[in-house]
Amino acid sequence: MPSRLSVGVNIDELINRVKEGGAYFGVEELGGFPMIFRDREREVKALLRELGGVGIVYGPLGCGKSTFLRNFSAALGGVRDDVIAMYVNLEERTLANSLRTYAIGLGSDVRNAVVKAFNSNIMPIITGTEPGLLVGISRFFYDLINELKVRRELRDKYVVLVFDELDKRYRAMLNVGDDAQVGYGVVEGEVMAYAGAIEEHSSVIYDNVRGLVVIFGFSNRVAVDIARRGGSKGGLNSLLLWYLPKEEFIGIINDVSRRAPPSKPIDVEVLWQLLGGNIRELAMLVLRYGWDVNAWLSSTVIRKVRDVIIHEVRIRSLEVNALLSRAIDPSPRNAYLHLGGDYLMRMNILIDIYGTVLSELPREPWVDSDFAYQLPAYYWALKAMIDKSTVDINPEDVIDEVTGGHR
Repeated sequence: MPSRLSVGVNIDELINRVKEGGAYFGVEELGGFPMIFRDREREVKALLRELGGVGIVYGPLGCGKSTFLRNFSAALGGVRDDVIAMYVNLEERTLANSLRTYAIGLGSDVRNAVVKAFNSNIMPIITGTEPGLLVGISRFFYDLINELKVRRELRDKYVVLVFDELDKRYRAMLNVGDDAQVGYGVVEGEVMAYAGAIEEHSSVIYDNVRGLVVIFGFSNRVAVDIARRGGSKGGLNSLLLWYLPKEEFIGIINDVSRRAPPSKPIDVEVLWQLLGGNIRELAMLVLRYGWDVNAWLSSTVIRKVRDVIIHEVRIRSLEVNALLSRAIDPSPRNAYLHLGGDYLMRMNILIDIYGTVLSELPREPWVDSDFAYQLPAYYWALKAMIDKSTVDINPEDVIDEVTGGHR
């Protein structure tokens, strides 16, 4: 469902404003520092083209989705005077941190109405534990326009709503771990409530605003599941955001190494093959492990891959080498088909490649047409396990797979 929002937008100005929003390199409990916002020109153009109806932006953990969506919302609200963009991060715990409203010349009446609708509908979600509170997602828009329809301040405005991390907030409400399998019917209901209203060209919407675009930011495969079941209703589409490309990622490694110098030389090619552009994991490597790749591999990567294999061995009543031999090679598709694809998805080892791909995917063995490893290091660790027919590998085994034994 293409949107007229893209008509007349100065794309260069939009991209510059997205970059002006900046980024942050850090880990919540360890601190960090501000950094420049790199690349993403392709993604800005692609998302602008796709703005229409309901979009679900998803990607692997650490792809920078939240920063991108927040900066994009701010930029869009800053380049058009007929747009009011609202970004809501449901993992934040206060109004000041959770809600961002972006518009040119935003009047106090509209601002007060936004805050009132937020406090009534969204605040209970970010502070409560009852999943039924999620109905506030769909009620938020209707309370907003009901508050303003007499004065009709939004009649000539495009309203862009971005709800980020709804899937994570839902799981936090349930207080379940990463490996717990849960139903996302409540989450899907909120997505489809907007899709249905837009599909039916609801007079409640279009008598009060010029247009409505709703974007959900998900970090879970629920994004793909909802898109598959919902079809194209209300312009529903899943939009895949990937990590930074190699050149930009290496640029960040070089920037970070100047601000947090490693104790010994680093191999940027090895870091690319292990991290694949994942800024969050780079921050973990630098700030928690002090650039110690071996310690990071042991604690973060090898342990997780080993646990997944042991889980599959137990439920299938197989020996480890028997299970590993089924994979032949650890390509994403083979891993999905032979090593417990659903569990690999649930544990964020693999991710679907589905819908509209906003980013250019790297041509690497850890990405194929249907699936990809969320972290390339998982691919290399699994490859080492398959080659050695055991889950008892060490970091040097993983590095040897990356370098072909030449270090």
